[in-house]
Amino acid sequence: MFNKFLIIFFLLFTAQFVVATEQTFSKENARFPWVVLVQYQNKQDVLDLKESYDLWKLDEKNKTVLMMIHEQAGYQDLLQRGFQVELQQNLMQQQAFLHEKSFMGVKTIDNFPCYRTVVETFAAMDSMNNNYPNLVELVNIGQSWHKLTPGGDAGHDMQVVKITNENNGINNKPILYAMSAIHAREYPTAELLTRFAEHLLSEYGQNADVTWLVDYHEIHLLLQGNPDGREISEGQATFHQRKNRNENHCLGGTGFDMQGVDMNRNFNFLWNQGTGSSGTECRENYRGISAVSEPETQAIHNYIQNLFPDDRPEDLTTPAPLNKPGVYLDIHNVAELTLFPWGYSNSAAQSPNHDQLQTLARRMSYFTGYRPEQSNASLGGADGASDDNAYGTLGVAAYTIELGEGGFYSSCSAFDNTIYPDNLPALIYAAKAARMPYVLASGPDVINLPTSIPEVGLGQTFNVSGTATDLQFNNSNGTEPTQNITAVKAYIGTPSWLPGAVAIDMTATDGNFDSKTEVFNGSIDTTGLTEGRHVVWFEAQDSIAGVPAAMFVDVVDPANLGTLSGTVIDENTQAVIDMAEVNFDGATTFTDAAGQFSIETSAATADLVVSKLGYFTATINNVSITAGQTSTQNVMLEPTCEVQVLNNDVEAFSNITDGNW
Repeated sequence: MFNKFLIIFFLLFTAQFVVATEQTFSKENARFPWVVLVQYQNKQDVLDLKESYDLWKLDEKNKTVLMMIHEQAGYQDLLQRGFQVELQQNLMQQQAFLHEKSFMGVKTIDNFPCYRTVVETFAAMDSMNNNYPNLVELVNIGQSWHKLTPGGDAGHDMQVVKITNENNGINNKPILYAMSAIHAREYPTAELLTRFAEHLLSEYGQNADVTWLVDYHEIHLLLQGNPDGREISEGQATFHQRKNRNENHCLGGTGFDMQGVDMNRNFNFLWNQGTGSSGTECRENYRGISAVSEPETQAIHNYIQNLFPDDRPEDLTTPAPLNKPGVYLDIHNVAELTLFPWGYSNSAAQSPNHDQLQTLARRMSYFTGYRPEQSNASLGGADGASDDNAYGTLGVAAYTIELGEGGFYSSCSAFDNTIYPDNLPALIYAAKAARMPYVLASGPDVINLPTSIPEVGLGQTFNVSGTATDLQFNNSNGTEPTQNITAVKAYIGTPSWLPGAVAIDMTATDGNFDSKTEVFNGSIDTTGLTEGRHVVWFEAQDSIAGVPAAMFVDVVDPANLGTLSGTVIDENTQAVIDMAEVNFDGATTFTDAAGQFSIETSAATADLVVSKLGYFTATINNVSITAGQTSTQNVMLEPTCEVQVLNNDVEAFSNITDGNW
């Protein structure tokens, strides 16, 4: 009964609190911390705030910076510096609501049911390992501060989910390494990578791109990079915790002061040799007493040293070789950016692989809409950061991806409807590019492959179509050079980069590969394959080949197949129509020069859809195919009506007064 009373009281209190904040939220009665939008004129004035303020997101186009201030003195300081400061009502209400939840002992993260806690994330990892033992290995790479420190909480192992097909005998696989939540309060990051892992596993064998990635690449995911600090943030009044849990630094800090070390200022490369970190232990960007002083950063640093070969000296000018494999991602939240080295200082110059890093950033940002830029471009330098460390010490293509939806605590609606669906294809692209990221990202993409899996008789051919494009870049921060497509090649059974691969040339539907986007089609022979499901890779080329895209084909006993054939004819002229697209039950083909088509598939009843530019699409419902038999279905297409208006015959609407032309 007492628990029921508490629940009812809490609900009434919450409702009254929300109403009160909506009606009376103002500088006079708002409790700290405040979330404010600051207008600026000179960007350097904003960078001068980094040591003392919690900067979230800088918008250079509108000259604003979203930030948190923790006390009245901070607000007055901003005004005295000449900034215009505006309270952000929605984010203020969210912050206040999270604070008030501690009144009833409710954990902050309970307000976000889409984000799993540390404990729930580790349980998800165990479930992956149990359900997919041939694809998942859980790798303990080290221990958290609390696990290494006697007394207090038990702490956690630093656990990586390694996903690959261990049983196919392929060695030296390209690697995508991605980690999340090294900043504790950034809830969406761990959930994004957890769902990415679950997507790879659940779609294996069902989705061709996922299947070949898991077969031929390795994906290493550190889902909870700062588990001790994250558990502080999941608690009651300490939801803004950013750093790890190291209790030797600022234990019991409140407000802007918080305990621990900022892991993203504690990595080895150029630690304390630039700007953006603090030597004051209570500051949110406190760098620690020395480079990799924290057990969590030690574990990460040591692990990636074993994952990626060291292909460049630790200087600022020597590029990594263009054929360097591997992609490194550090996922953060709030700023909506795709960042790449250098970022160790406000004045850091371009890295020696700047152009190649920028190209892949623009590719990934095409899917997310995030601004691609050098790491120090918006909010200045951050020495001891994760991405600089990975690139600087190893030469691996390294990125920090900043998710975003306003504040750090992105709503579940935003996560489910925008953040996750937008970032999933970006992660897939990064995994594809991991074989040679400095080269492949410059090549064109293949899109619009069939979504249904065609069935083809053993030793027979099948037709396929798709689109090649070199335009999938985010050009919000400069324009990426693009080129005309020169070829599209398919590979069945063996991908292009392995011995024994055989290229099958596709044909431009319009007759020539001479544009930056081209529709293509072609015929693929299954001779020499066994019965079963096979991967078909497609690579588009301009001066180089881009990342592959793939589809499945099911090769079956011809005795189990039936044939649907026919001729497509112009309804007005009775002339045959070539290159008309014909679709039936997921199978696609094109008519030949005689207007004829033939589709072979398992027995089915489905709609037959025929289309071509200049004609209305024709749909014939409930067409049946019977195993071992041939069915005939001819189709007539009606030309679309084209109206030509000569300039001398045009009359202005305003001059028509009698209702007639």
